[in-house]
This record gives sequence, C-alpha cells and structure tokens, in this order.
Amino acid sequence: MSRDYEEKRDFHRMQIDCTVQLRHMATGEVLNAEGRDLSAQGFSFHAGRSFGPGAILEATVSPENTLVRPLRAEVEVVREEPEGQGFLVGARIRRMLD
Repeated sequence: MSRDYEEKRDFHRMQIDCTVQLRHMATGEVLNAEGRDLSAQGFSFHAGRSFGPGAILEATVSPENTLVRPLRAEVEVVREEPEGQGFLVGARIRRMLD
C-alpha cells in the first residue's frame, strides 16, 4: 500500500503511531500490531503475521494520551501486502464496540 498515490478516498486518513491490540475472532489469538492510519471507515496497521482477506478481528487502538478513550471495533481484513518482517494490513470497520 504505497503512500505515493493521489488521494481518491471519500474519507481523509489520519496518521496514527500507536499500538493496536488485535484479537482474531475465530481463534481467540491476541497480538499487538503497529497502527499506521485511521479513517471513518477503516484503518491500516503493520502486523507480524498474515490474517488473510475476510478475517474478522477485534481491534483496540489505545492512544498514549489517557484523556482519550481507546477505540474498540470489529474489523474485517480487506487487503494485505508483505512489508519488512510482516504485513501491512488494510481493514474495514464493521461495527464499533463499547
């Protein structure tokens, strides 16, 4: 997912640099990833493993500023591409969680 492209999305993306905790809904596996960007409909992150398109994850984005509530959402992986020692993953937000 090269960042050298003309922005054609309906929603602007905000760069994020924080840990994203992921829980694979089918297996219960929990791991941490590195958040990259966030929009109204989805976000991207770098993970040490592949999930495969269609995988459903529970994602918790915890900002460093404790005055801001963590974002918790159920997301669906829509694309992946190898990057470094892992994968750059694009996910669509299916629903927000409490």
